[in-house]
Amino acid sequence: MIVLHPGLIDDLVEFPDYESIASRPLFSFDVDPAKTQLVKPIGVYRFREKVSCGLKSCHQQHFRGLVVLTRDGGEVNIGHLCGKKHFGEEFGVYANMVQRFMKRKSHIEVIRQLKAVAGRHLGRIQELRSQERGGEWLVHTMRNLRERLPGDAMQALHDAARRGEVEVFEDVLVEGEEADLQREFGMRNAWGGRSGPTFRRESRGRIVGARIWAKEPGSALWSLAVDIRSVLELDVIACPRKSLPRAADIAAQAESRLAECEALVEAGRRFFTEENIRRLRFLPRVFQSSRPALESLSLTLIAPRAQKPRAA
Repeated sequence: MIVLHPGLIDDLVEFPDYESIASRPLFSFDVDPAKTQLVKPIGVYRFREKVSCGLKSCHQQHFRGLVVLTRDGGEVNIGHLCGKKHFGEEFGVYANMVQRFMKRKSHIEVIRQLKAVAGRHLGRIQELRSQERGGEWLVHTMRNLRERLPGDAMQALHDAARRGEVEVFEDVLVEGEEADLQREFGMRNAWGGRSGPTFRRESRGRIVGARIWAKEPGSALWSLAVDIRSVLELDVIACPRKSLPRAADIAAQAESRLAECEALVEAGRRFFTEENIRRLRFLPRVFQSSRPALESLSLTLIAPRAQKPRAA
């Protein structure tokens, strides 16, 4: 049974090009697989252009493979398919273990990169939460608005959130000469008929920043801070193998998630303006019985005073 120590990950060389392999003093190009034995892989490569296998009876072109130390002290590059053909299961074990080790090495590198900037990221998160009209302010303001909106209006707002921004309209009663002209030209009224009250649809602007109801800024900031702290506390050497991919995903996405949090906080500020709140009364698909609650809304009524931010 072939066993490679986990410490091998630190010894493997990632070769950037074929020249870096061929220029090694122990490298041999024409190695006879029938007269040699593999000792261990010493490097891995993946190139944009094909290179030839270093086995004498092969020389097949390939993009990726291993550089392997042989029993006589030489080194040879072997393509991933060539190795399995000439060395069978032994090479397959090497290739699979190297692949796992290289993936682990990649995960560790990404995690270490996040740890180097985690303090700056956490500082920015705290700034976004505690600044004027920041994350904590939005948490309380959104809760206050949610408590005051009827259920159908809240559902209409969530529908608007899926579209990001939505233009709202008001049906204005048409009377006199304009109503007569509409009837004369066969225009239908709000109920689809040609008799009775006639309405004209007028734009009342756009509800901006509604995306915060699809993904709340406060929750996004809190969860990002928790995830970053979990990576900071992780011992990449002693942790279980299954913990690394999750931590590496967090590390890889941390910067883009932080940018998204910044955008969400800005969207929240744009949403909670007096003018924007007044437009909520024109939300579509809201029952007439809910209109008074919407018409009574004001930013002064729902916006709290400055709150002390909670710890992440």
